[in-house]
Amino acid sequence: MESVGIGNPGMGDSTPIQTSLTMLREAIIGGVEAVKATICSWTSERRWCAVLLLEEVAFCELRLFGANDTRLLCVAELNH
Repeated sequence: MESVGIGNPGMGDSTPIQTSLTMLREAIIGGVEAVKATICSWTSERRWCAVLLLEEVAFCELRLFGANDTRLLCVAELNH
């Protein structure tokens, strides 16, 4: 977590970023709509932190997933 410089983003949200990461990983299994539903209430900072952390801890999984479903490549931008 330290390498991407994140602790607990999200003003007023006390949910640890690790919990957000777990939620995001579970949502990815459900597809694009599940991801959108999961991150819609998060602040932009929390979305980006979770995505960056996910990229760091699950790089190989994301590469395989991205090859199969390119729609998720821009999911962090969907709810601006």
